[in-house]
Amino acid sequence: MPAKRVLKVLALLVVFTCAAAAEAAERPRIGLVLSGGGARGAAHVGVLKVLEEMRVPIDAIAGTSMGAVVGGLYASGLSAAQIEELMSSVNWQDAFRDRPPRAELNYRRKQDDRNFLVRYALGVRRDGFVLPRGLVQGQKLEQLLRSATLPVMDVEDFDDLPIPFRAIATDLETGEPVVMSRGDLVVAMRASMSAPPVFAPTPYDGRLLIDGGLVENLPVETAQQMGVDILIAVDVSFPLYARDQLVSPIEVTNQAFAIMIRGRTLEQRRKLGPADVLIEPPLGRLTAVDFARVPQALEAGEEGAYAVSAQLATLSLDQTAYDAYLARREARAVERSPLIEFVRVDAASSEYERLVTAKMRDLIDMPLDEEVIGRKLSELYALDLFESIDYRLVTEEGRSGLELHLRRKSWGPNYIRVGLNLEDDFEGNSRYNAALRFISTEINDLGGEWLTDLQIGDNPRLFSEFYQPLSLSHRYFVAPKLEFEEHSVFLREEEDRIAEYRVREYEAGLDIGREISDWGEVRLG
Repeated sequence: MPAKRVLKVLALLVVFTCAAAAEAAERPRIGLVLSGGGARGAAHVGVLKVLEEMRVPIDAIAGTSMGAVVGGLYASGLSAAQIEELMSSVNWQDAFRDRPPRAELNYRRKQDDRNFLVRYALGVRRDGFVLPRGLVQGQKLEQLLRSATLPVMDVEDFDDLPIPFRAIATDLETGEPVVMSRGDLVVAMRASMSAPPVFAPTPYDGRLLIDGGLVENLPVETAQQMGVDILIAVDVSFPLYARDQLVSPIEVTNQAFAIMIRGRTLEQRRKLGPADVLIEPPLGRLTAVDFARVPQALEAGEEGAYAVSAQLATLSLDQTAYDAYLARREARAVERSPLIEFVRVDAASSEYERLVTAKMRDLIDMPLDEEVIGRKLSELYALDLFESIDYRLVTEEGRSGLELHLRRKSWGPNYIRVGLNLEDDFEGNSRYNAALRFISTEINDLGGEWLTDLQIGDNPRLFSEFYQPLSLSHRYFVAPKLEFEEHSVFLREEEDRIAEYRVREYEAGLDIGREISDWGEVRLG
């Protein structure tokens, strides 16, 4: 950063700090508490819009689950309008789908889907099958949050954010609440909303964390410990079903969880003081997964805030004081676009150092650009080796660089897929084939794979191939293989079938090939 710009920023900080001190002597510190609720949490953005409209300053934020996401974004310096634009523009269906678009997969991964319509694969170990720890690993969601919070990427202490922030999660091993006050902001937000079984647990500071709504869905007590005088608490918890709505095991199970969460939420609400403000947006039966109804949730948030506008008005600043508050907040989130001088992986991912260097070397000596980085991470993720890939901006000896965190699949590196094929011509002729594919990945540093297909039924088949890339780019490869197949050949006279022969084929070979971008390959053998 040029020296002149540094001096300007420091001068602004001094001015705004002085203004803040004078302001603090005249008004109470206000904390904002945002509950969890999935898609219902979009109502928090509507509340923020009204708070900004009424010039109500926020000095600290504590959030759980979706409340941690909205609260973290606001604490990072985004305005309510910016968060609304972000939430309205997101393709939520795609955000909750980890697998990259088929067009981004390399040719070999595309071939995996050729005979198997179901994309999910079970992990295989000596002691049995292994499932992913969640239906969604959260790769796309994490990158969305990373891009939105880029100006504060290198902030370690959440008290140093434009607005001090806390996120609540649950320790999966002990069941204890975990208050996250430092570390990686994006990982903290992601951990707080890791609702099982949808989202996989999130590793954080040596712990395995899941959704904080299980222990403290409305973190009133946490916010009180942040040195505030008055709280504005927004509760978007899901209401309980009536008896006539409990018509299936799903509703009954949801009700059981809702009762547990609601009981703990009521405990937190009882800790609110007479001067505190409670906002309950009228969300009706909007569910935690109704992300298509985000606009309605936003409107409900505004409506809920307007319902207590008389209380909020007592917290309003005049325009001059509010402008000073905003300027102080904005000065703490300085937009940066440093030159990337190196790319490395963290110690836990050191085995992938060569792979990352080969894939990410184009970023070196380029300005930080989240869109370019996002594309590069998508290319790495499309290799289908990792549960998640994330990055941090780091500074070392005055140089800026990227540090990548690669979490290999917890259910890999050996997988099994199953498929079933049924055919019938409605003239008494039918065929069936059941298929099983075993694939062992990461056999060596260059990404060798061993693939075996077994098919039983009318057309028995056994195919086994060892695919060995000759470099990290996977451009050239060798592939020894063995194959056995049995199928029928029919003799016909005009349209009548007069004879059937069973043909058995045996093949052994060695292919030498070259991948052609992501859409094909050429083999000789």
